[in-house]
Amino acid sequence: MISSKKARLLFVSIIVVALVALAVTGCGGPSAVPAESTAPTATVSPVAASISVSAERNGAGLQISGSTNAADGTKVACEVQQTQGAWITGDRMMIVKNGRFHDALKKAPSGELQVWVALMEPSSGGKRVEATATVQ
Repeated sequence: MISSKKARLLFVSIIVVALVALAVTGCGGPSAVPAESTAPTATVSPVAASISVSAERNGAGLQISGSTNAADGTKVACEVQQTQGAWITGDRMMIVKNGRFHDALKKAPSGELQVWVALMEPSSGGKRVEATATVQ
């Protein structure tokens, strides 16, 4: 004969095993087998990053502005170089806001200058996206 203590332990063990089995199988109802999703799906194609830049003289200085489809907060690197000479600036950083970015140099040498910009974040899809502008 089984003692009442052993009987209770056996009963509790059977209940625990049954509860675990129900939890694992999803309670045995129709939702236990995952159904195929009937929710509409959308395919999102990646948008190619783009950037454009323009530059114009402002007295002795230089105004640089441009646009991009990169997200707000994206960093845009900028360098200015004399067309047949030295770099005038090192890397300058601009931040995209509302699809636009801008910078200004207080003093820029005379002669033809080339402005180079590039997206510096993953928004470019791992590819360097750049643009140049030339100003007289």
